[in-house]
Amino acid sequence: MKGILHKTDTGWEVVYWENFFSKILPYKGKVSIPVLSSLTELKGLKEGDEVEFEIMDFWETGLEKVFKYAKIIK
Repeated sequence: MKGILHKTDTGWEVVYWENFFSKILPYKGKVSIPVLSSLTELKGLKEGDEVEFEIMDFWETGLEKVFKYAKIIK
């Protein structure tokens, strides 16, 4: 998938468009997902860069549900 890299107070995130389907009206909306890539993977990237990423699941003992994050693909 492709998205735009964005810096927030809590860290980096990727903003991308996703299609949502509902019984009433399908629509396309912006979604943001946190980036949990290493600093070496983010080296040379800056705010507003288009990046290729994949959505990964993170599960750890004690978490109530699966946490989704973006892994940057070089």
